[in-house]
Amino acid sequence: MAISVDGHALRLAISGSYPWRDEVEITVESVPPIAHTRALRLPEWCSAPETSSLNGELVNCEPRKGYLHIRRTWRQGDRVKLWLPMQVRRAYGHPQTRNLAGKVAIQRGSLIYCLEEADNGTELHNVWLHAESRFSVIEGTGLFRGNPSLASPSALAPAPLSNGVCSFDPEELRSAQGGRLPLESITFEVDLQNEPS
Repeated sequence: MAISVDGHALRLAISGSYPWRDEVEITVESVPPIAHTRALRLPEWCSAPETSSLNGELVNCEPRKGYLHIRRTWRQGDRVKLWLPMQVRRAYGHPQTRNLAGKVAIQRGSLIYCLEEADNGTELHNVWLHAESRFSVIEGTGLFRGNPSLASPSALAPAPLSNGVCSFDPEELRSAQGGRLPLESITFEVDLQNEPS
């Protein structure tokens, strides 16, 4: 990638395993030194980088309006590393959007994870995920081998009664260990109600 700074091309190379991993490295490839303030964008999901370094030395930069600002004369070979903490969080749609009611997306970094029938069977509409359940990052398998997947204790809700209402004891579900459910990169939905056809 190249950007123009005062009529000179500042060439940068970006490497790392982002968005799967939390490390991003930016290397200057330009030959002539260029004085410039580099503003590194912090994604919305990242409140602040855990650490950042310049040529192996820790840099203390306060984020301002979603950016880290580093002012210096940049030379060929300069390297900036960012570690962007990727906390697992839940994202909910607007509660008045009917198709999103009772559903949640699971996000880690910039990726949205999901459960798929191919990996987890056809009863996904009966999966119940407790509001306080925790996720652990596990090694992905198959197509996602080498990249992180997520796992969380869960429970299958019992089949609905004839009136379409599920009957279960919340204490039983709270203590249920369930299986580890690998999540992939679309949307994880929890739907305990029968949708009218």
